[in-house]
Amino acid sequence: MTYINWRLLNATNGPLSVQPASGSPLGVKYDASGGIHLPPSGTEPSETIAVVECATDALTISVEISPDTSTLGPLDETESTPVSPTHSGRFIWQSYTENRVVLTFAVPEASGTEWTWDFGVERPPIALKMKITIRR
Repeated sequence: MTYINWRLLNATNGPLSVQPASGSPLGVKYDASGGIHLPPSGTEPSETIAVVECATDALTISVEISPDTSTLGPLDETESTPVSPTHSGRFIWQSYTENRVVLTFAVPEASGTEWTWDFGVERPPIALKMKITIRR
């Protein structure tokens, strides 16, 4: 049975107070500065996600990113390009209507292996700013 477990961390590597359900895709929103957060749910605070961790035995996982409001421009794919990953892992950036982006990541084949992509570090808005780590 396939499992996909997410863990969201803040800028100090502490866990966010609200964590997403397991499964793919992970649905997140972006704000005017490219900051990522979970969609609001009731009175829960909107915490900025700095790191997305995923533990899975699936072949691929996806993160669906959409704007907070319809007035926000699209994420800039060029500015969001990850800073020199040191692995052979691949991802696909797909842009859709209403400035929605879906990132689909390959998952390492070997158990105990992890791949990390660091998006938009030190880049101006509106670049995607998050790190994602996927481990098998």
